[in-house]
Amino acid sequence: MSVTQIHTGDTHNVIPNEAFLEGTMRAFDVRVRDQVTQRMEDIIKGVAAALGCEASFEIDHATIPVVNDPEVTARLRPVLAQVVGGEDKLRFDTRTIRLRRGGLAHRCGDFGLGGRRVRDACMSAPQPTLTWPDALGWLVLSGTSEGDGAVRAEVLQRLKPEGGVAYLGLRESALDAVMDDLDDLGAPTGYLVNILTEDDDQIRASLREVSLIVLDSEEDPQRLYETLQGAAIEAVRAAYERGAVVLAEGQAAGLLGAYWRDRRGVLREGLGWLREAFVCPDLPDREQLRAEAVEVFERHPEALAVGIPTGAALALGVGGHLELWGDRPVAVTFGPGFLKHG
Repeated sequence: MSVTQIHTGDTHNVIPNEAFLEGTMRAFDVRVRDQVTQRMEDIIKGVAAALGCEASFEIDHATIPVVNDPEVTARLRPVLAQVVGGEDKLRFDTRTIRLRRGGLAHRCGDFGLGGRRVRDACMSAPQPTLTWPDALGWLVLSGTSEGDGAVRAEVLQRLKPEGGVAYLGLRESALDAVMDDLDDLGAPTGYLVNILTEDDDQIRASLREVSLIVLDSEEDPQRLYETLQGAAIEAVRAAYERGAVVLAEGQAAGLLGAYWRDRRGVLREGLGWLREAFVCPDLPDREQLRAEAVEVFERHPEALAVGIPTGAALALGVGGHLELWGDRPVAVTFGPGFLKHG
């Protein structure tokens, strides 16, 4: 169990009335997890009552422990040995919790991630990794540029207690719909940060205290990419490191990978927040993902490609914490050099 966020007070000489703590609890067994959950709630509320305070406790069990079926594992073992180059490279005694920055715990061609559970059961030698920047905030990549109310509602649950919403774009009209939708969902006060007309100091000041940054998904991705360079993306990164959530929907999500395609189909280098990853938003199935990633894998055989369909989102949190939102699977496929990398 880890307490990774503590927020309380806003000045040096006043004792605050409330505090907000957030963290992660992991277990290899559902019964142990449930027992720890109950004990946490009992202790938290008991200590608060003893001190004359009130406490609320909420927990989201995003992923249950996955235990490989012994029979299926035995049948897969000869196949996996061929994939990784011999029985001596297989490790069947390793236990991992969730998907973590130490690596996607699967390296057998491609698979889908859905319903917040990994739909694959292979094991392998130590893996390379899906990595994103170390920060106190969340990076949320949504598959649709038209907005998804369920995904946006999840985003609002991850906001730190203080700070507004910054809508980062080039035209106010392009952001009207998302601003209205988030307002209806109860988002904090929001404002447009026009990265085309505002100077570097204005952009930095506008993003200094925000809790949520929304990237314009309606703008031409090439134009947005070019305009983000420099002070804008540096200010976004600084806010994210301080605990802000960054929401990128549709083509804006694609820009944050190592590669992306412009509207003419030309493959370009991305902003690199997801190193060695080709992010494909609004991609409905794995076959299309493999076809889309051929050119990427020719350039960078160690890369991986992630397809995020409409109705799904990839949420990347503190300490390698990864969640899948929505009711559709996220597809992942690997380049031919992925197994040899690292």
